[in-house]
Amino acid sequence: MKASELAKKFAVNVNTVRHYVRSGLIKPEKDASGYHRFGHDEVRQLSFILRARALGFTLDVYDSCFLMLSRASLFVRMRVN
Repeated sequence: MKASELAKKFAVNVNTVRHYVRSGLIKPEKDASGYHRFGHDEVRQLSFILRARALGFTLDVYDSCFLMLSRASLFVRMRVN
């Protein structure tokens, strides 16, 4: 989905989505035309960001939490395999 579609899904301004992309919190793939395409992972990330923001967390705190969760997930996958 495009940035505008993602923004509409979460009732936020498209510039909010673009801000999170520029800051590196969301890392969508680009299509052949160079446009960002947001998939399931990016939808989950934006959902988490917006919930964290609603709870009063700063983006720095979110970034740290997401990094820890990513590392924990990687560790679990390594242990399972």
